Amino acid sequence: MTQRSSARRFYIIIALLTLILAVLIASSFVPHKGTSERFELIENYLQALENKDERSMRRLVHPNFEARAAVQGKIEQLGGNEIALQEVCYSLLKPFITVASLRGSYVDENLQTQQIQERLFLKYEPGPFYIGYKGRWYLSLGQSKSFYSRDN
Repeated sequence: MTQRSSARRFYIIIALLTLILAVLIASSFVPHKGTSERFELIENYLQALENKDERSMRRLVHPNFEARAAVQGKIEQLGGNEIALQEVCYSLLKPFITVASLRGSYVDENLQTQQIQERLFLKYEPGPFYIGYKGRWYLSLGQSKSFYSRDN
């Protein structure tokens, strides 16, 4: 083996190691909002409701949505109740948008069982192909930041 081919092999190995290192560094910047599974998103949503935890619920909402008022409304409506989830049905609306229909119940302050039915829009954000990142599920809750009002 010549010195020239040894040097070439060395530079190829260095380039590959640099590429692997860059991918590993990039994967450490993956956002830790949303969830990796649809049902995990529903469970975390219900837990945030039960705990009246606005911050945790907002972490479940897709970054393109302004959800502060919507989250506060959900917590005012159902927050603080231990919700017994009875059924979750998923309907694919578009390739990356799913509707989750929830049915459950909780016991109110008068010890009466209250039935709830709710529809949540879930958005899947796929991960980049070059990172070992599966993608994240988010709630589409509140006002989308990507649409402009007709008044503007």
